Amino acid sequence: MSKKLTTIIIAVLALVVLAIGGMYFYGKAYNDKLAQMRAQEEARIQAEVEKQQQAEKEWLQRNEQWLTDMAAQPGFQRTESGLVYKILEQGTGQKPDSTSTVKVHYEGSDVDGNVFDSSYQRQEPTSFGVTQVIPGWTEMLLLMPVGTKVEVYIPHNLAYGTAGTGSIRPCSTLKFIIELLSSN
Repeated sequence: MSKKLTTIIIAVLALVVLAIGGMYFYGKAYNDKLAQMRAQEEARIQAEVEKQQQAEKEWLQRNEQWLTDMAAQPGFQRTESGLVYKILEQGTGQKPDSTSTVKVHYEGSDVDGNVFDSSYQRQEPTSFGVTQVIPGWTEMLLLMPVGTKVEVYIPHNLAYGTAGTGSIRPCSTLKFIIELLSSN
């Protein structure tokens, strides 16, 4: 083999070694940067999760305090389950049972006063089975003779719990005005 060819082969091999080494060091630097970016993103996500958990905890505490404050108001009663209500108009009709279908007018809001549903606004009462609603509603309806109108505060565990629904945030205490128009 000629000296010139040997020199070319050695030069090519040196370039290959340098290229492989460069790729290794570049790849390591790239992987280090990628790992750093992942760690930063994970830290950001963790901080966001902790912030959200704190906000949910504060919301729950605010809702529980609101319920406690309402229960202390004159004329309000509290059931064993935690439902807080005040009779606005006492009806004289028959109370529904768990198999009854009722017709009601109602309005629901959260602790901030945000109305999320209202048959009054739709100007049309609604009908449903007593057990086809959240547990707080079922409990309240079973206590109401036809013709009764109540203001009721339903703790989150008798409403939509820790999941919430639609515009109702998780852990929300709900306020309803419920007017029982009929039961059959």
